[in-house]
This record gives sequence, C-alpha cells and structure tokens, in this order.
Amino acid sequence: MADCFRNDGADLAIKYLIAEDYSELCETYNLLAIAGSNDDFCKATNLLEWISSNIFHCGDFHNNVEDSALKLFEYSFGKGEKCGINCRSLSLVLTECLLAIGIKARTVYILPLSPYDGDNHVICEAWIDTMKKWIMLDPTYNLYAFHNEVCLNVLELRRFLANQADISFNDGANYNNAPIDKAEIMNYYAKNLFRFMVSSIQGSNSESIENNKMVDIVPKGYDVKHSILANIDYRIIKFGINENLIKWRKETEQSKTIYKGIEFLGYFCEKS
Repeated sequence: MADCFRNDGADLAIKYLIAEDYSELCETYNLLAIAGSNDDFCKATNLLEWISSNIFHCGDFHNNVEDSALKLFEYSFGKGEKCGINCRSLSLVLTECLLAIGIKARTVYILPLSPYDGDNHVICEAWIDTMKKWIMLDPTYNLYAFHNEVCLNVLELRRFLANQADISFNDGANYNNAPIDKAEIMNYYAKNLFRFMVSSIQGSNSESIENNKMVDIVPKGYDVKHSILANIDYRIIKFGINENLIKWRKETEQSKTIYKGIEFLGYFCEKS
C-alpha cells in the first residue's frame, strides 16, 4: 500500500569508490584468494561467508571505530563476542571488501514505519554482472534471499514479503554461527523494509567525507524529519533528557532531508 516513493528532484547519483587504492586491505587479508576465481556471485557470497564467520555481531556496538574495513577488522576480526560489531559496521566492511575486488557495492539502511521503533537494520547490496541485477547480502546472518530461485534485492524482498510470496534463504544462513528462525527473520525484515537510506558515496569511511549526502527513499506522504523528531521526543519521555538527545534534536531540526525515488537505486536500468 506504500509502493510509490517521494522524489524532490535533487541532482544526485551514488558514487562508488571502486577505483580507489585498496591494496593494503587486499594484501593484509588476502581478499582475492578468499573471493576466488568464479563469477561475481560466488566471489560476493564467499566474502559474505568469510566476514560472517570471522566477525561476531553485537547490536550494542557503539560505532567507536573508524568506518574503514582495515580499522574494523583490526578491532573485531577473529576476536569473538567481546569485540563484536553491529549490522551497520558489518555491512560497511562487506561493501568495502566488494569494492576492493572490483564489485560495485553499497550499504543500505532499511528502516521501519513507526517513529517509536528505535531499531532498524543495515545490509549490503552488490551488483552481480552475470545476473545483471543488484542482490542483497546480509552479513549479520550470512544470508541472501530467493524467490523462485532468483536472488533478490531489497526492493524485491520488500514487495514479495508484502504480497506474502514464498521466500527462501541460502542454506548457510546463521546468526553468530547458530541456526536462525526463518519466520522470525522474515518478520524482522518485513517490519524494517518500509523505507531505505543510502549514502551518496560508497567506499572506505565514506560516510565521513565532507560532501557526502545521506539520501532517504521513502513512500509518498512520509516525513523523515518529523519521524526522527518524534523518536527523539519519545526517547526523552521514556529515558529522560540528556545532552546527546538535545544535540541530536537540534541537528535534526537544522538538517535538510534529500528524498529520491526508488529509481535512485538503479534496480530497473543499472549497467555494469
């Protein structure tokens, strides 16, 4: 019922930093050998499994490490639960590793409708040239999704879930090496697929680049700033006022929201 998206007409496109120098990352972690020599899908899923198997997911990670794969690996790789990172950092790591081996990739925030829901999820999407499409890769669950044996992007997952279509996951899907509850994960995706947010620059620590923009892709009639302010006010009522919430509210009030249609993500006309 909310499948038409706002578009403010801003002249903006996603820039993928695929030609940057990732030699230190590739050499330190032997990315090319881990990715293998098969097609892009196999390379992408090999990296997904490698990252998911070696980095623990921890939802309350405080984002206190630089958003680069080298720094996040240094903090978390092979160190288990005590050095786990959240879904955002896992997806940023996978995105950068894919870019490093020459596969176009991006980190996508998937968010709920309710301003009183303080939880959201973050995944990675990769452009698979042999398939001529974007696919979702979720390093929190070592997961990708299918409908009728076709691998899905987040828009397709959103639409198929909305229409109660049959969705399947890859056999290796897990959470911190433990089995997952498929119904629970499906419900989690469904409640978080109301709207999307994506950075206009994708690459190492790119969200800190000065001219980077965060772009919101939301159904018509939805006001992101209004929702965030309602969420902050709810937190103040529930937990009490503090300096961080005051600062966040002021920054939100002064911010400019950029709305782009779903076409911004290139699902319908993307080229390799």
